[in-house]
Amino acid sequence: CSDAVRAVHSWELVAASLTPPPPVRREPGLYEARPDAVVDLVRSVPPELRTVVVVGHEPVMSVLTLALATPEVNHEALRQVGEKYPTNGIAVLRLRSGWADLARGTAVLETFAVPRA
Repeated sequence: CSDAVRAVHSWELVAASLTPPPPVRREPGLYEARPDAVVDLVRSVPPELRTVVVVGHEPVMSVLTLALATPEVNHEALRQVGEKYPTNGIAVLRLRSGWADLARGTAVLETFAVPRA
């Protein structure tokens, strides 16, 4: 999770609804990170962890989502990501292999959602 106040607050809202709340690692570099730096961060996740949430910022999140998505994609979700990735937007990507193999075109974009209160 980025250490920016809005990102931390967003994550705390989500984590409070999960039982048990998952551990969080704050990454100061995410605020101004380039997409390749985010990929490197995810590649470093231990293989036994099955789910990773990256709470980051635009324009990195949309660029990253579009770059990672395979051709077997949810076309409506891809269109939405390309048009606008608003605050609190959530892209769900599924990998076919481990975190260490993350690269351009290796993730399936399952869905894109923008939760509203």
